[in-house]
Amino acid sequence: MILYTITVSGSYAYVRSDVMSLALNSARKLFRRISYGIAIPTIVSGGVVNAQIAVKFIYVRLFRGTNSMHTRSFVTRAAWTLICAVSWILP
Repeated sequence: MILYTITVSGSYAYVRSDVMSLALNSARKLFRRISYGIAIPTIVSGGVVNAQIAVKFIYVRLFRGTNSMHTRSFVTRAAWTLICAVSWILP
């Protein structure tokens, strides 16, 4: 949230009244590249962390009380892969 606030504040400070629908697209080329370079990894890493937590929650609920949760069998790997795929495709 802090990086987003800094990026948006910087965009509005440099661009002011000429802000287009995406503020970063209104900025000068160098500033736009720097801003996107900061924003994109932040957004992606936030999504990966949230998805990992959700997938692990579903996986543990699915295999709770069984020994399968702690093994690396085909079934558990397939379940993990399927849960990951569904959680990334559905939203």
